[in-house]
Amino acid sequence: MRIDINGSTFVWLTIVGAFAVPAVLIVKSGRRDILPYLAAYFAFFGFGPIVNFALGNSIYSGAVRSEIGMAAVGGLLALSGMLVVGLWVRVRRTALDRSKISGEGRRYHLLPFMFLGLAGYTTIAILQYGLLGFSGDKIQRIQQSGPWHYQLLLVQMLCCSFYFAAVATRFGKVSYWANFSCYVAYCLLTNERDFIFVVFSILLHVQLFRPRPMSARMIAAGAAAIVGAVFLASYRDRPLSSEGGAISQALNEGSTIFPDTFIMAAVPGTIPFAHGETYLRSAIMLLPGVPSDSLSAWLVEQYSADSASGYGFSLVAEAYLNFGMVGIPIVFALLALLQRYLVRRVDRGHFFAYASIVLTITWMYNFRGESLAVLKTAMYALLLYGVVHLFSTPMSTVARRVAPSAELPRSRDRSSDAETSRLGSGSGH
Repeated sequence: MRIDINGSTFVWLTIVGAFAVPAVLIVKSGRRDILPYLAAYFAFFGFGPIVNFALGNSIYSGAVRSEIGMAAVGGLLALSGMLVVGLWVRVRRTALDRSKISGEGRRYHLLPFMFLGLAGYTTIAILQYGLLGFSGDKIQRIQQSGPWHYQLLLVQMLCCSFYFAAVATRFGKVSYWANFSCYVAYCLLTNERDFIFVVFSILLHVQLFRPRPMSARMIAAGAAAIVGAVFLASYRDRPLSSEGGAISQALNEGSTIFPDTFIMAAVPGTIPFAHGETYLRSAIMLLPGVPSDSLSAWLVEQYSADSASGYGFSLVAEAYLNFGMVGIPIVFALLALLQRYLVRRVDRGHFFAYASIVLTITWMYNFRGESLAVLKTAMYALLLYGVVHLFSTPMSTVARRVAPSAELPRSRDRSSDAETSRLGSGSGH
C-alpha cells in the first residue's frame, strides 16, 4: 500500500507529531527547561503554513505544493533530533544558584559605557526623523533609519545578551535598561521584531534561577511574545487581508515552507546533494577578505533572478541540500547538544550565560536562515565578548564576598536542598 504523503491524513499526523515534541519535552524535562519552548517555537513557525495547507487555506504561492508532505516530514525530523537530545541529555529540574554567577570575580567596566553609547546612537537615529518621521512599509522605514540599520540591530542583540553581567552592578543595570528601552522603541518604529527574540531568550534564562519553575503566567508571557512577533511580522509589510483571517495570515509567517519545498523538489533531481559543501563554505567565508555568498542570495537567483527582495532560507532546507532527509535530525541534534552544553553551564560564569542567550536568539532568528548567518553571529559574539573581557578586572576578595546574591529566598526547606544535591550529582553540574 502506497502512502500519499500529501494526503490530509498523513499531513495531519506530522502536524500532531510536531506539536507533540514540545509537549513530551516539557513533561520529561520540566517547565524550567529551555528546549521545549524552542521546539514549540519551531513547530509553530515550521508547521503554520502546513496547517493552512491541511485546512485548505491559501499558502505562499511559491511553495511547491507537491512537496508539502516532504517538508512536513523534514520539519518533524528536525524536531525529533531535538527530542532525542532533550531526553538523552537532561538538565536540572531545580533552580540554579545565581550567587555563583553574581560572584564570578570580575568587573566588566566597558559594559555600562557601551550601553550608554548605544542608547545615545539609537536615540539620535530616532530623533533624526522624529517619532512621526518613520512611515510607510518596512523597507521604507529601514531606508529612513540610515545606512547602519542591520548593523545596529546585530550589535544591540549581542550587547543585550550581556544581561547577567550587566545587572550585577547598579550602574550596569541602569545603563542596560536605558539602552534596552531605546532598542525596543527603535524596533517598533522601524517595524522590526528582533527585540522579541531577545526578550524571550532572557526570560527563559532568568527563570532557570528562580526557585519555582516557570508558572503558567510566565508561559503565557512567552507565548504572547511569540504571538506578538508573528503579528508584528504580519502587519509590517501588508495590511491584514480578508482571505483566511488573522489566524491564517499569522500561520503563514512560517516562510520556511518556500525554501523547504523548493529545495526538496530540486534535490537531487536537478541539483545534486552538496555533501557538506555549504557548511564548509560558510566556515571559509568567515575568513577576512573572502566574499560572502549566501544561500538566500542563491535561492533568489535560482527562483527569480529579477526579484528585488529575498526569501530567506531554512536550516532544514540546508540540511536536506547537503545530506538529504538523514541530515536534518543530525543537524538539529547537534544544535540541541550545543544548547544543552551551554545551558548546563549557565551558572558557571558570565561567558556561558552570555553564549547561551546568544545561541537561543540566533537559533530562533535563523530558523529561517542558514549556517553562514549562525556562524557569523557566533564569531561576532565571541569577538565582542573578548573585547568586553579585555576591559574587565578581577574583583578583590572582599568585594567578591559581598557580591549580589541570587534572587532566591534566604531560607529553603531541607527537602529542596536534598533534591538539588541528588540531581546535581548526576546532571553534570
